[in-house]
Amino acid sequence: MRLFGKFIFASICVCLCVSSYSFSHGKPPQAFVFPLCSEERLASMHTSPKDREADIKDVSLVAPILEFIESAKGNLRGCVYKLDHPLILQALKNKAKQISVQLFVESTPFQHQGSDQATTNIVDLKTHGVQVFEKLPEYPSSQLHAKFLVDDERVLVTTQNWDVESFVGALGWRNAEPSGDAPTRDVLFIFDDKKLAQEVTKKFDSFVHPDGKRSPGSFFVFGPQDNTRNFIEMALKSAKKSVQIDQQSMQDKGIVETLQSLLTSGKAVEIVMSEDPFHKGLKGKTDETGNLEKLVALGAKISLIPTFTFPYVHQKTVIIDGKHLLFTTSNFYKPSLDEGFEISFLLDNEEVTQNLVRIFRSDYRKGILMKS
Repeated sequence: MRLFGKFIFASICVCLCVSSYSFSHGKPPQAFVFPLCSEERLASMHTSPKDREADIKDVSLVAPILEFIESAKGNLRGCVYKLDHPLILQALKNKAKQISVQLFVESTPFQHQGSDQATTNIVDLKTHGVQVFEKLPEYPSSQLHAKFLVDDERVLVTTQNWDVESFVGALGWRNAEPSGDAPTRDVLFIFDDKKLAQEVTKKFDSFVHPDGKRSPGSFFVFGPQDNTRNFIEMALKSAKKSVQIDQQSMQDKGIVETLQSLLTSGKAVEIVMSEDPFHKGLKGKTDETGNLEKLVALGAKISLIPTFTFPYVHQKTVIIDGKHLLFTTSNFYKPSLDEGFEISFLLDNEEVTQNLVRIFRSDYRKGILMKS
């Protein structure tokens, strides 16, 4: 099963920009941008609540994930934040009959107005042979927010939650009501590299059975152990001309100060976000408003996608100078940056970034530009 949709791009050569982390070049990764369907189909989804069940059963909307799970070799390990999509759940349960499947799973994910309040049926997974870990032994208070899978030869990383609404929209959105989130804008990468898979597997095992020793640096950065904040701020500060940011949240003071520094030194900052990502707006203000206003005052261009319209911006990427891609599962707020179990990496490849720039521009035009 191999899907090529409107916003998919593949065969991307990768090298690492940060000298403190290493990546052994193997086969180039595949990259996917969600949703895996045309905007014409999304428009149809928005006004077709009766077709939601059929859309949930549509394999093409989750194809790269199913293919990875079904073809996994050796052992399958990973972390999920929200997982209630029946096709993905069934694929994991089926795989657990064949090989060892071990997952970190967040048992109490954050819920906000506009979502369908999805949670993962951990008992069901355990009953079908999946070994589930609900906490990081070394960091028991960490939210399990990383999204990745690894088998003996490949690594899958994504910004996407694997709940139904991320793929086909929340119930309110499907009813064309101003009460539910649209399908999410997210990215997913699959690295077919045995050495890289071994590094991630070793990291995973060290999280399950910590021995007090620091694992050596690798291509992937795992917070809180590897310090997500420092990695992201270092990448942002490396910009020579511009940064283009897709983010769900912009609440963190430190990140905002880094962006202010870029702006005052003449760098261009552009941001695409959902207007009220967590639906906490009060008299036109959200948790992000004050920080965004500070950035706009210094010349940042910020496009806000209206609430309950497509896309719901869940992607967490930064394009640096049009050539480098910073990927992270971390939201730009303190608990995620400093305490959360997150995964990040940096790619240095113009092909991948230019494809993402085109999607960034498309989403940017859908939003409303903030005024100073």
